[in-house]
Amino acid sequence: MSLRVRYWSVFPREHEAVLGALRKVSASVDARLCDLLLLRVSQINGCAYCVDLHGAEALKAGESARRLNALAVWRETPFFSERERAALGWAENVTTLPAPSSLDEAYAALRPLFADHEIVALTFAVALMNSLNRMSIAFGRTPEADRV
Repeated sequence: MSLRVRYWSVFPREHEAVLGALRKVSASVDARLCDLLLLRVSQINGCAYCVDLHGAEALKAGESARRLNALAVWRETPFFSERERAALGWAENVTTLPAPSSLDEAYAALRPLFADHEIVALTFAVALMNSLNRMSIAFGRTPEADRV
């Protein structure tokens, strides 16, 4: 697929506003956890550009390749803390918006481990990432190929 429109150039201030909002809310929670959430949301949505970008950013920030490789199957591995598991479950539920009972369960797991401001920040980060994923996918943005 080729790039349809350079949407970030058509509305640069608006695009930067979304990115700025994501940076701001992400700074309200653990950076390592936020990297995992942004990557997981992008995996669920199938956004090749964002999976590549956030995977590379997480590695650069010190995340292990082993944990990143296991992120898609986080429930089946021992690599993630209780706090990370609760946040990943919440991010998946907010991204897929299943039945309200699933959201209730995910929130119940999240509640004892995070303060209100952290829950709101995580939810904003997930919502903003979903928005950015949809823009990239809709307009055909993909990662640049490495030079061989």
